[in-house]
Order: sequence, then structure tokens, then C-alpha cells
Amino acid sequence: MQQHFDKYLNVRQLIIDRKPKLVVECGAGTGENTANLMRLQKEIPFKIIVINDGDINWRKDFENLGNQWIVGISYLELQKLTGIDFCLIDTDHNYPTLKWELQALEWAMQKGGVVCIHDTVTYAKNNGRQPSYLACKVAYPHKEIEEADKLGLGMKDAIDEALQNDWRWLAFTEESHGAVALIKT
Repeated sequence: MQQHFDKYLNVRQLIIDRKPKLVVECGAGTGENTANLMRLQKEIPFKIIVINDGDINWRKDFENLGNQWIVGISYLELQKLTGIDFCLIDTDHNYPTLKWELQALEWAMQKGGVVCIHDTVTYAKNNGRQPSYLACKVAYPHKEIEEADKLGLGMKDAIDEALQNDWRWLAFTEESHGAVALIKT
């Protein structure tokens, strides 16, 4: 998602335009995009919650700004949140994970909230996977991903299913592996 922060999808501008109070980042990796969000926090006040299956060494600096880092699995932790205005998803790049994340966001996100999803072109009809979740004692959904592979389902299919429910297109780019922004109706 970092490549989309200031260009391509331009997440920075979407956040400036929307002025969210709560931004949730799912899948932070080593925190490059999180650092971008923290810099933007100096211009526009909002709280950041990161959900990641691992930790970072500068977590204390992040939390000292009133933010929250959750070591957990996105689709499970999203179910515990409410009032989300903006969400960034750059997690496992597969059909079941994205489907579960979007389902959790249907009730956790405010009406008019925006979700930005990365790697939507690269994994449109295939599935990324990890060997396991890093720091969490949650079983990785290998079986579900294998089933999605057999059915030819990828991230595009999870997005298309969400568009039949409470979501509509806001923006899309094919650049840098593709990214989409959806708005909750």
C-alpha cells in the first residue's frame, strides 16, 4: 500500500478529503505505510489502529501518539471494532481473507467509510498465501485458500461479492499491482 500513499490511488488525498477520526491499517508489514500515516496525523488529527500478525520495534513511539497496535489477525480483530471511518487492507492477498475482512467491515465501518485494498490486479484471479501467521496462535486458512484456488476465486471475486452488499466503487488504479477504494453505503 505504501506505493499508493502519495500517488496512484493516492490514499493521502483520500484521507485529507474524508477527514476520518479512526483509520485502521490491516497488514502493516514493517511499518512503512504506518509511518506515512503518522506523518499525516500531524496535519489532520485522527487515531490509527494497526492490526498486524507481527510487531515492530518502534511500537512505543507509535502508541505514544495515542494510537493502538494489535498483534492479531485482521478479520478476527475487525469484528471487535466499531466506528471505523477509513481502512487500509494489505494483508494475505487471497479470496477468503479479503472476503472475511470485508464482511467484518460491513458492521465495523461507519456509513460513508472508505476501505482501500492493495494488490487487486496481481491477485485478481489467484491467491497469495503465507506459511503461517507470524506471532498469532491462529491456524492459517490453507484449506480455504486451496478451495478458492480450485474454484478460480481471487481478490476480484471478494470485491465483486462485497459490491453486491453495502459497498460501491470510489476509485481504482492498475498501477503498482492495482488498488481499489470502496465506500460503504
